[in-house]
Amino acid sequence: MISNILINKIPKDRLNKFYTFNAKAAISSLKHPGKTQGKTLPKGDPNKKPFIVLFRHGQSEDNIKRIHSGWRDSTPLTNLGIEQAKALAPLLKNMSFDYYFQSDQVRSQQTLKHAMGNREYTPITEWRLKERNYGALNGTSKEEMLKKNPLLAVLYRRSWDYPPPLGESVQMVYYRVLPFIKELVYVLKKEKASAVLSASNNSMKALRAYFENLKPEEITILENPTGQDFCLYNL
Repeated sequence: MISNILINKIPKDRLNKFYTFNAKAAISSLKHPGKTQGKTLPKGDPNKKPFIVLFRHGQSEDNIKRIHSGWRDSTPLTNLGIEQAKALAPLLKNMSFDYYFQSDQVRSQQTLKHAMGNREYTPITEWRLKERNYGALNGTSKEEMLKKNPLLAVLYRRSWDYPPPLGESVQMVYYRVLPFIKELVYVLKKEKASAVLSASNNSMKALRAYFENLKPEEITILENPTGQDFCLYNL
């Protein structure tokens, strides 16, 4: 059994001095998964290379079941998720991409395929773009966790720096993704090139934190849309 003995001894009014989290965002994202929260998705100029286009995968089976999906890979897109991914195709059809990145998870790969429409492309699988590892929570119910222990449910799901047991915090995802960002920016600037990235909610938060210079408290309320919309960053 994973021990919670320390957190249970800390008064709740002291926790916000230790960690950055947002309870309202946790509840809202559970009720409305994939509904945009926080800052709007920025749109740069696709005619000025170098640039990056970034989006989250479409709705997955785990999204509608309210499951901590994390590093699970047995969770493909739903029919709605496929339509959400396809909705990206007309928005991106006139953009020229030199690199096409997907994570090593099927929901990211399916989304990239549908978002690219009929164009020919060679995908590059980048494991650092995968979803946050929820550790011991992978595959478990978000709703049951909220009923069982509301405080921990909030800390696990909508904090910047509190990791679930054996898993990653959003902060840890940021530092996992950071080396990839540095490599990508260097190459795109050097080649005056562009890239499209099919990510997951928390890896997309990490990317947005970097490119939009977001503060931890801003990141805790972010909920990126499942498919349908994208960020574009000029470098």
